[in-house]
Amino acid sequence: MAALNKPHQLQLFVLSSDSSKNTAAPAPQPREVSDSGVSGAREQMDLQMVLDQRLSSETTISSEDEKRILHLEQALDQALIYLKELREQVKNQSQLEEQLASMEDYAYVQYQAITHLQAQVAQYQTTLSEQDTVIVELTSDTTLTKSNEGNSQLEVQQGRDILQQENAQWKHACQELQQECDRQHRKLASLEQEKATMQEQILQQVRRLDEGETAIQYWKDQHTLRQQQLQQLIQRVLGVLERKQNAETVQDPLDVSELLGILNSIQIEQPSSPSFPPTTANSLALPDFLVRRHHHRFDSPPGSLHRGHGASST
Repeated sequence: MAALNKPHQLQLFVLSSDSSKNTAAPAPQPREVSDSGVSGAREQMDLQMVLDQRLSSETTISSEDEKRILHLEQALDQALIYLKELREQVKNQSQLEEQLASMEDYAYVQYQAITHLQAQVAQYQTTLSEQDTVIVELTSDTTLTKSNEGNSQLEVQQGRDILQQENAQWKHACQELQQECDRQHRKLASLEQEKATMQEQILQQVRRLDEGETAIQYWKDQHTLRQQQLQQLIQRVLGVLERKQNAETVQDPLDVSELLGILNSIQIEQPSSPSFPPTTANSLALPDFLVRRHHHRFDSPPGSLHRGHGASST
C-alpha cells in the first residue's frame, strides 16, 4: 500500500514545490535588458510551461497505473480464492478415486461369480447328457426285459418320471443361471460406463486445476511488471523534479535539450488489452493463450482428449 500511495505523495510534492516557488521567489526588479536577454527569458518561460504540462500528464498517467495495479490485485485475490476452491475439488477427487477403486473390486467379485456360474452351467449340461444316456440305456433295457414288464415297467415309468422331473428342474436352473449371467453382464457394463465417466471427470478437474495455477502465475507476473514500471516512473519524475529544484536554487537553469531528452525517455508501456473487470470465484479471467487452449480442447474430438492427456502425462 505504501507503493500505491507514492503517486499521491508525488502530487503533493509537486504542489508544494510550485507553491513554495511562487511564495519564496522575489519580485522581479525592473531593469533594462537587451534583445537577446528578452528572447532567452521567453525560451525559459516556454520551457517552464512545457515542463509543467509534462509533469501534470505524467501524474495523471501514474494515477491510471495505480488503478490498473488495483485491478490486478483484485484479480490476484480472486484467483487465490478460486485456487482454494480447486483444492477442495481435488479433495473430492480423491474420494471419487476411492469409490472407483471399491467399484473395481466389486466388479472383480462379480466377474468371479459369473465365471463360477458358467462353470456350474457346464456341469449341469454334462449331468443332463449323462442322464439322457441313462434314459436311453433304461429304454434299451426295457426292450430286452419285456418278459418282466410287470413291476419292472412300473419301476421304469417311475424312473422316467423322476428323470423327467429332474431334467425339468435342471433346465429351469440353467435358465435362471443364464438370466443371472445376463444381469451380471449388464451390471458389469454399467459399472464400466460409470468408471469411464468418473475418469473423465477426474481428468477435467486436473485440467481445470492446471489452468487455474497457470492463470494465477500469469497475473502475478503482470502485477510484478506493473509495480516495476510504476517504481521506474516515480524515480524518473522525482529525479527530474530534484534536478529542476537544484537548478532553481543555484540560479543555473538546466539545458533545454537535456530536459527534453529526459522527458522523452520516460515511456510507459500501455497494456495490449484493457484491464479485466473483477471476476467471481467461479469465472476466473484466463489469459489469451489459456482461452485459446481451452477452446481447442473442447472443439477437438472426444477420443483425442484421452490421447492428449496421455501425451502430456508422459
